[in-house]
Amino acid sequence: MVYILLSILFFTGIFLVFKIIGKKDLSVINIIVINYFVAALLGNVQSQVNPIQALHEDWLYMSIIIGLLYFIFFIVIGISTKLVGLSVTTVASKMSVVIPIVFSIIYFNESLSIFKISGIILALTGVILTVYKKPEKNRKVKLSEFLIPLLLFIGMGVTDMLTKIAQDKYLNPNNIALFNSSLFYIAFLISLIYVLGLRKQKEFFKQSTLFYGIILGTVNYYGVYFFLKALDSKIFDSSVIFGINNVSIVILSVFLGFVIFKEKTNKINIIGIASAITAIVFLSIS
Repeated sequence: MVYILLSILFFTGIFLVFKIIGKKDLSVINIIVINYFVAALLGNVQSQVNPIQALHEDWLYMSIIIGLLYFIFFIVIGISTKLVGLSVTTVASKMSVVIPIVFSIIYFNESLSIFKISGIILALTGVILTVYKKPEKNRKVKLSEFLIPLLLFIGMGVTDMLTKIAQDKYLNPNNIALFNSSLFYIAFLISLIYVLGLRKQKEFFKQSTLFYGIILGTVNYYGVYFFLKALDSKIFDSSVIFGINNVSIVILSVFLGFVIFKEKTNKINIIGIASAITAIVFLSIS
């Protein structure tokens, strides 16, 4: 349970860092590059293994795929946030939990009780209601405003699903840190090539860019690391861990947004939080 709580805290830290960055005139893509490099280094320090060792591991192809998806969908999150706003982007990314949950139930033949079914339904409902904002009047929705969040929904869900497959098939307590480091190195190399193509690498040396890149890389690494440890702990079915993790991140992010950034909540948001909390209880006892 400790690993789940730590994963929730560190993953929520990612949203907080992005929220702070969004209020400052900083290059997000450069911060993302530094973040991946820092996360990769942390994995090296923790594993105490030469990163070249990853080239000889059976799971190398999985780390390449997941690392590539990490980069792609960090970019998609940025596009979606600008296009449809933070609320819709949060819903799309966190509703994606349905993909690894359904996959875990079917592929790993995990149990399916009335509490788990109710918890999944309440979790999805809670995520939507928690981030709900009243839509603007007389505004037509563009096709891209539907397709980009849909792409994010599918992509984030597939990434979580592949992470579960890697954890189940290849990982153990001795190689989680090396695997984690490897996928961050891959994401770093891809994002670095992307930034060099944009010719924005000079912004790497800004003190604020380095600072937030280091902070983001730290919370990013440990969020993934403790999530993999939670999956490996077998304390709950993986479908339950996915549900508790994602819903808790939404609740905590909304709460901190209200306390720290004075973001407004409405009655529907409060109902959503209550629904999400009930979902966590149901999933925990399923």
